[in-house]
Amino acid sequence: NEQFALNMQWYFRLLFFCAVVPFVESQTFRFGEVQWTKCSAGFYDPYFPSVCSNRTNPLSVGVTVNAAWVKTANIDTNMVQKISDEVTAFNNGTSRRLTLSRAPSQPQVTRKIGWRNGLGDASTLPPVTSVVNCPVPPCSTDVTSSNYGDPENYYFAIDRVSWTYDGQTVYARYSFQLTFSSAGEYTVYFSGCCRASSYTGVQNNYANGFYVRAGIVITAQLKPSIPASSIRFQMPDEVIVRQGGNGYDYGSCSATSASLLRFALQAYHPEDAYMSSIRFRTGTVNEMGRFRCLEWRTNSDGSTLLLVAGGPGDSASNRVCPLCVSGATGPRCDSCPDQRASNDPAEACYWGPTGVTVEDSGVVDVDVSAVQSGPWQLSAVAYCVGCFPGASGEVGVTVDFLVRVVSTLGALQLNDKTLDSAAPVGLYQGSAAAAAHPFPVPPPLTTRDNPLVIQCGRGVFRWTAPGATSPAVEVTSVPVIFYGPNDGRGACASAIYGIKEITQVNDLPLGVSLTSTLANKTLGSRYFSWIPRCEIYSNVGVFMFCFKAQDTSGVYLVSTASPVDVGAAASASPSCLYVRSLPPSTDPIPPPVVKSPPAPTDACNAGCCDCCSLATTCACQYQGNCCPLLFLANQARHRITLLAVDSNTDNSVDWSVTYPSRVSTNVGGYTLPGPTLLPTKLGCQQALAACASQSTALLESCSAAAFDGCSPDATLAEQAATGLVWDLSNQTGYVCPASASSPGSVGGWAPCSSTATNSTKVIITPYLVCYKALQLPPAQIDVAAYTQVYGRGPVNDSCTSCVVVRVEELPFFVDYEPNNAPFGTQPDGTAFQIGLGRSLNINFMVGSSVVDSKARASILPDPGAPAGSVLSDVTKVDFRGTADGKANLQVLTFTPRPSQLGMIFWLCMAALESGAVSSPRCYTIEVVQTLVAWTLTRPCPWYLLFSGGASDGAGSGGIGVTGDCPNTGGIEVRVGCHYAYNFSAVASTDVYQLEIRIDSTPSCPVGFCGPDLPALSV
Repeated sequence: NEQFALNMQWYFRLLFFCAVVPFVESQTFRFGEVQWTKCSAGFYDPYFPSVCSNRTNPLSVGVTVNAAWVKTANIDTNMVQKISDEVTAFNNGTSRRLTLSRAPSQPQVTRKIGWRNGLGDASTLPPVTSVVNCPVPPCSTDVTSSNYGDPENYYFAIDRVSWTYDGQTVYARYSFQLTFSSAGEYTVYFSGCCRASSYTGVQNNYANGFYVRAGIVITAQLKPSIPASSIRFQMPDEVIVRQGGNGYDYGSCSATSASLLRFALQAYHPEDAYMSSIRFRTGTVNEMGRFRCLEWRTNSDGSTLLLVAGGPGDSASNRVCPLCVSGATGPRCDSCPDQRASNDPAEACYWGPTGVTVEDSGVVDVDVSAVQSGPWQLSAVAYCVGCFPGASGEVGVTVDFLVRVVSTLGALQLNDKTLDSAAPVGLYQGSAAAAAHPFPVPPPLTTRDNPLVIQCGRGVFRWTAPGATSPAVEVTSVPVIFYGPNDGRGACASAIYGIKEITQVNDLPLGVSLTSTLANKTLGSRYFSWIPRCEIYSNVGVFMFCFKAQDTSGVYLVSTASPVDVGAAASASPSCLYVRSLPPSTDPIPPPVVKSPPAPTDACNAGCCDCCSLATTCACQYQGNCCPLLFLANQARHRITLLAVDSNTDNSVDWSVTYPSRVSTNVGGYTLPGPTLLPTKLGCQQALAACASQSTALLESCSAAAFDGCSPDATLAEQAATGLVWDLSNQTGYVCPASASSPGSVGGWAPCSSTATNSTKVIITPYLVCYKALQLPPAQIDVAAYTQVYGRGPVNDSCTSCVVVRVEELPFFVDYEPNNAPFGTQPDGTAFQIGLGRSLNINFMVGSSVVDSKARASILPDPGAPAGSVLSDVTKVDFRGTADGKANLQVLTFTPRPSQLGMIFWLCMAALESGAVSSPRCYTIEVVQTLVAWTLTRPCPWYLLFSGGASDGAGSGGIGVTGDCPNTGGIEVRVGCHYAYNFSAVASTDVYQLEIRIDSTPSCPVGFCGPDLPALSV
């Protein structure tokens, strides 16, 4: 029986070997990590936009799996079977999709993305389905959708394709949403099989499964007091170190004696409060992948069983993973360190690279004297100390990558500042590229506390050197520079090689743009620019932009990730730049500024009263909100120019102008076209600014010429100019009946002379023109999403300004309105009242389209003006509706005489200029007399009270007597009593001041006073 069991054990091994080897030999998985952010904290992945589209559930998280595979030909047994074709489609710009085979029918290699209850090794499978099938359930059935899912495949999105030691590597990610049923502790994971086989040179864990995971603690608060996101690793898929040291770049140079090479794990926490709490350690064998071997199996009845090594149900036939991964010549368990330690032939074979340790600070020490050349799989864990009070265990994230030890010498460094004047960096300082960027060369050494700072919605980076007193440097693109160290390049006579390529290490935020690599023998550079999108939470916050470089001399000359000197606590030449993207300011957004003049008005008067000058019965004309007037004349061409400038040069400006397309008149059927809106021109501020010093009379012509002569500049989109043109040159102010073929005929009428037979005077109905400057955000901003996130839009238009356009003959009366107060002419038909001893002043304001007009108001002889009237000389006053910004003001003063009391006079006025006469305006003036009577005087005299008059029920002497009190009466008073009397009178007009006084010389009416009574009267 023992022999039979042993034979069966090897039989199962052989079956697994035969089934798995074809899969193993074709696998190229080389990197993996998992990260998460609560939906309420703003998770967003532009490749998977459905994930966290609703941010209101505090139990929802967005999770991203980042992974990398070497590009091969299409191989059916590869977990990315169509990688060659899909990379071609990606390079052609037709698709980002990378299909990952899940292989659900082959449990030995099944790839799964899912979640578990609990943290780390203590986590368990939940009683519900916990395997992810698509980004957000329910899964879409549209194969082109980013939310498409099926049980056979995961559909990753390719982020980039770049070079590695093994050739082209494909970097892709898969984002999905989990909504948990309750707050608690969870683990999300990405697992499967297999890693690359030993034939690829991998020294450990070859052909084994992988298992990367991240712990999550969920609370029910939208804004929890614990981290709302995980730590982010920004590691390359492979870190190369050289046994001869990182200081030399060519094989003929002497190696250093140091055997310890060090580099930093590139990781950060998006939330400032937790950055200093990050700690690191080497991953356990379970975190290298062994955990998936113990995860579960399916029983014959369909139930699942969690396996624990040596626990119930654990046997060779029940393991999901291989018992001991076999190589080409047979089992390799004898070389597995943890296998030998446990002395358990049933253990899968996982072990970390000998001589490689991860310090608590995140520095990785590689003893190159103890580590065999070749790539080694390394799992590292980052966790947050004290960040999750009460958690049952460590809340960490795992990264799975390669460390390649090569015997060839050399290294490249990013933005190092240690070179002396003889270093190759001197060549860069003298180049045109350096002169274009005010950053110090090399670029700034950023830290978490002193990052590059950029405002979302804008494309300007700011950086201040530590302790600097000068203003911050501002640039729109940041250089990334790599070069060979001075002690290597300077020492090697054959060191003529240059930088071949610089590439990003991590997925960069949406919208970051990278230029191509610029090589200059020993130095290479790239530039990145960015306009963060405020409405996307994932574009706001702190980021690490990490890079690596390759030398032209060979694939082994690749920069080491943030190399750390022996004895140093951190890297002096980090391969990453810190960038902080700020959210939008909470201050009000400054709108575009309407430059005026020459605009007729820049008042914020939307909804102003547009009928003030149309009729005396206008409902709103006395509410103090009359629209300003713009007067135009017939037989002339008129034009206004509008300019607006935005202080934010990242915004664009345009104009919104409303006006009627046709204008009505008093002649039935005869209408005129409205104004013509000129096309908007960008970048004309400087041209129009030259007109600011011109007189008002020349503003229109100067602005028109400047606008017409301006060449638009699309790079100055924050400056926008437009204009309105009225062509009334063919309008005479009169029309005659005409056939449809007559020039200018509209509705059976055509312009004609005022003296023509059957001519009819045309009165154009005044109409409203309104305009405002529109602030347009950068094209990439989703205005609806921005509004949803911040509760307000990303733009702020200028206020709306309106004017009423009136076409008048020359000259014309300027109507009174609050904008012209205290001047302006009262409407036709106004009735005035004046009393004796007072003077009436009536303003007459006359406008004209003639510069320096001599127009004036004149009293028409019929009916003339009342005696005592005087019309003043002309005074020039400011008025924006005329050609030169001036109007002529005259005042008619009338002081009535006693003989005119009670009389009503007519007054008619006309505006005159060079023989032209306006329509008359006529008024009435009444010299009023006033009748005065007592009213509501109480108490009435005693005789009326006791002569049968009605009482209010108060009894004898009550005060509710009806009827008027007579002008004379007597009041009976008694000694020792207090009395108060009311006296009230009313006048028939309000032109006089009414007073009540005590008569200084009273007399007693006959019959009311006796010789024993004092005389009293009022």
